[in-house]
Amino acid sequence: MNEHLPSSLGRTIILAGLLLHPFLLTGCTSKGPTSAHVLTFEKDLKALMKNYCLECHGEEAREAGLDLRSVEFMLLGGESGPALVPGNPEESLLFSMVLDGHMPPDGKMPDARETDLLARWIRQGAN
Repeated sequence: MNEHLPSSLGRTIILAGLLLHPFLLTGCTSKGPTSAHVLTFEKDLKALMKNYCLECHGEEAREAGLDLRSVEFMLLGGESGPALVPGNPEESLLFSMVLDGHMPPDGKMPDARETDLLARWIRQGAN
């Protein structure tokens, strides 16, 4: 057998890779293309922040030096450091404070759907 020619198993693997490559790049599965909604601050989180956070962490008040009006401000953070770790809700101070029930300190707390929305947004990169 010629050393330079791939074995029949090797040819099968190469052929499978060539055939599947376009599907792997486009996110297609046997069920079709993925259609997960990519969350953004402006479209999906701004109202949540306005409802629960901006009274104390907004334009007029910045308790603990924290402004939550934009992703850029969240990344700058306040006295305790950045409020966000994009891609990692568990390491994000903003999410931890909400999840642990520390924020908001008074009034109605975000419900499970809103908390999940915040976690998904951070997990997706907090854009």
